[in-house]
Amino acid sequence: MDSWKYYDITHRDHVVCNPTSLAKLDELIGLLDLPAEPRILEIAAGKGELLTRIVERYGRAGGTGVSGVAIDLSPYCVPELREKLAERVPEAAIEVLEMDGAAYRAEPASFDLVSFWDVLEHLPDPLAALRAARRLLRPGGRVVVETQDVASPLSRLLGRRWHHFKHAEHLMHFQYLYMGIGDNNVLVPWMWTSAILSVIALVLLINPGTRKNEKMLVFACIAVFIALWIEKGLGLVVTGFIPNPLGLVREYWPTLPEAMIALGVYGIGLLIITVLYKIALSVRGEVST
Repeated sequence: MDSWKYYDITHRDHVVCNPTSLAKLDELIGLLDLPAEPRILEIAAGKGELLTRIVERYGRAGGTGVSGVAIDLSPYCVPELREKLAERVPEAAIEVLEMDGAAYRAEPASFDLVSFWDVLEHLPDPLAALRAARRLLRPGGRVVVETQDVASPLSRLLGRRWHHFKHAEHLMHFQYLYMGIGDNNVLVPWMWTSAILSVIALVLLINPGTRKNEKMLVFACIAVFIALWIEKGLGLVVTGFIPNPLGLVREYWPTLPEAMIALGVYGIGLLIITVLYKIALSVRGEVST
């Protein structure tokens, strides 16, 4: 499964990847009190709405006077980020990088602002990220962090059951699918089977020689069907809840009633296809005679 495509679809209608009031964004930007001609670093910039609004607020016409770096891993967000900057602040000297922010290197004391907007809860070592940001700041520089509030009344009330304690949900989902977590690996052979069948089918369908071979075409179509059935039916639906928000793994396998229901649905589908084929063949026979 293309996880970046999944996130692109889920955030497609959001101006900010993590849905946030634009009024609150503007209020925050007004509190930054950045110096003239600031240099900005945003880690996981997403669609770039926060960065663009900062440039509009603190830059001159077209973003002149503001420079910096915007980093994001998503191949879907980065083009949208570049387009937004070019359209709204074309004179800003913002370098957009599609890479892991952890691999970015810069001179110490080279930025007036480092932003982590809805980022730290996705990182295995948030403190290391904040220490690195501190080294990059000029004297009087600022770090902006937006993340869940562990000191909130709801967090204190729920304790370890608070729904935002979900680092495992962010970091371990695909590890569970393709490598397993400890002894929990029931879906690993299924997911690798899906991946291998997808690659085989892709090669067979791209190659004109095999694509025009009827037997190979049938095999490729069957491979596509099985690969998608595994990837969507098991990889997408089931593991949407594994690990759970508490980081616990509760492996799932269909119960007998669930399996019988699924077989019944497939049986009804095959029955409908059989009836339709019978009607089509009958009509074809009458036309031929």
